[in-house]
Amino acid sequence: MNKKRLLHMGLVLLGLIPTAAEAQSLVSGQGVADRARPDYDPVGSRVGAFILYPTVTATAAATNNYLATDTDQRGDAYLYVQPDLLVRSDLARQQFEGHVFVNQSVHASLSGDDSTQYGASANDSFDVSHDTQFRVNGSAGRFVESRASLGTFQDAAEPVKFEIYHAGVGASHSFTDLTIGGDFSAEYRNYNNTKLFDGTPVDQSYRDVRELTASGSAQYALRNGIGLIVSGQYNDEHYNFGPGSAGFIPNNSINRDSTGFNIDAGVTLELTHLILGHVEVGYLSRSYDDPQLSNFGGLSYSVDVLWNVTPITSLRFRASRSIQDTSSPQLAGYTRSDFYFNVDHELYRYVILSGSATYGSFRPNGIGVGGNEYSVGTGARYLINRRYSLTANVNYAGRSSDAEILRYNAVTGSIGFRVAL
Repeated sequence: MNKKRLLHMGLVLLGLIPTAAEAQSLVSGQGVADRARPDYDPVGSRVGAFILYPTVTATAAATNNYLATDTDQRGDAYLYVQPDLLVRSDLARQQFEGHVFVNQSVHASLSGDDSTQYGASANDSFDVSHDTQFRVNGSAGRFVESRASLGTFQDAAEPVKFEIYHAGVGASHSFTDLTIGGDFSAEYRNYNNTKLFDGTPVDQSYRDVRELTASGSAQYALRNGIGLIVSGQYNDEHYNFGPGSAGFIPNNSINRDSTGFNIDAGVTLELTHLILGHVEVGYLSRSYDDPQLSNFGGLSYSVDVLWNVTPITSLRFRASRSIQDTSSPQLAGYTRSDFYFNVDHELYRYVILSGSATYGSFRPNGIGVGGNEYSVGTGARYLINRRYSLTANVNYAGRSSDAEILRYNAVTGSIGFRVAL
């Protein structure tokens, strides 16, 4: 092969590779999927100092195992319709964002799983001064537990419904290279009663819980894109069902009240627009009021790193260790280790391809059986114009465990259509 032909082939290949100028301008902390696309992003409607973004999304999906069980696999096709309203402020020293949604599902086979979810949330931050910020947030909503959730009631004939009420406040202040911050939140979760397939009612009030959380952090910038961070969190959970409650039998019923904390230290990364995130390692502890339950103390970690490999490709990795509640009246919860990997690629300005993989390991805090969860998925988003967009996704998910009731695997595919009004 002569040099002239080699040169010609090289120029052709270079012409096929999108350059940084052709891709969107990179913004620190943003991956490909999150990047602004002025030619395709909704314009919204201005009302005073606010901009309103109303949308309606319809998603058709199908799966071979909707109930997420290993013994009673049932396929189903279903439709989600969700109107949304996003509100953002346009003020210099105040950043407000509000969100209201309603989600209605309709099932072809499992009509008992037809459900309505709705909620509202608001986040507001004020720049008290150049170095000090104050923030408040609140949310309320009615939701449906996923059939595949480890924490849900496994034998229910219909999905478990619950309400969440949340409120929080926080503040942060910068001293040149040092930034300190703190947050406090209160949350109440109320679970509705459900029933078994034979019609037997199941009281879920033992899961109703009030949770208080206080957290703080200090971050010191080293001026080379790397910073040092120390963070801590204290958590208090109090369940409505406990000693003194009707039906509570001492030495038989479980008092699930607990307190916990974690202390972590690590580094933050902000290497230009290419790498952003944090890596922290520390100690996690959970202590239960009931001596029948097993306390936990051990390694804690939190990782969230975004890498913009090229102007059109982003990789994201997350890892964490946490305590998860469960629906079992005899089990306080699980200690979880979770890992998440995602890649987004901008094939064209208006076509974004995505792939993801997750792995989680869970171990019971007390009597119970552990296991592993995993999933792989791929998807695409097609931005038609400012008003219309299409999405398509295929996902495989499963859970392995020595407990048959926890095992499952399922393949789910979906197609969505969004309209920005």
